[in-house]
Amino acid sequence: MPIIHCLVYMLFIYSAMIHGYSLMLDPAGDAQHAGRMVHDTFERGITLQCAEQLKKKIESINPTIRTILTRFPGESVEPLQNAHFANRLDVDLYISIHCYQERETKPQLSVYYVSYNDHFITKTYDVCFYPYDQAHRIQAQKTNDIVRILSTSLSQKKYARLYDFKGYYGLPIKPLIGIKSPAILLELSLKNSSDWQPYIEPIAHAIIHVVEHNETTQ
Repeated sequence: MPIIHCLVYMLFIYSAMIHGYSLMLDPAGDAQHAGRMVHDTFERGITLQCAEQLKKKIESINPTIRTILTRFPGESVEPLQNAHFANRLDVDLYISIHCYQERETKPQLSVYYVSYNDHFITKTYDVCFYPYDQAHRIQAQKTNDIVRILSTSLSQKKYARLYDFKGYYGLPIKPLIGIKSPAILLELSLKNSSDWQPYIEPIAHAIIHVVEHNETTQ
């Protein structure tokens, strides 16, 4: 990992220790994986712009939230690298951002989390080891709570003019595998490459609601 990236992570750890809630934003794609084509732009560029603006918006609303991005422009990400760092930093919430070209009339927003239809399986003792593909079970209840809060916030009527909220789904989603913290994937549909901007405010406020709920239950 580049030295500058290591320094960013060290500063993030220090800041998260002093402040409160820690959030990791993962924009889909990297230097080697362009992702899907959206209008005239690749997914990797759009998701990075979206993550950068979302970070600014969240921290402007609540400066105590420490937010870090999983990559910089031109950087390549190795398999499970993001899961490794999310686990080392022990972040409070991990959100992966994805987008695709919308062919229908209205944009759509969906929420995903990791599930192998194992939500009914009883959590084992904390001293037990989980296989990497079962790491999501460690914070399964908290993840479920976060999914419900996000969904309630994102499906408010005031956002209906911006997008259709499609709901939340539990699937064995590769970008979230191996992360022990609550991990969510947001998929945004875009008519044009700049259409990610209207999503920023709804998603930022939904995350703020999650943080506020966390503060009241601690």
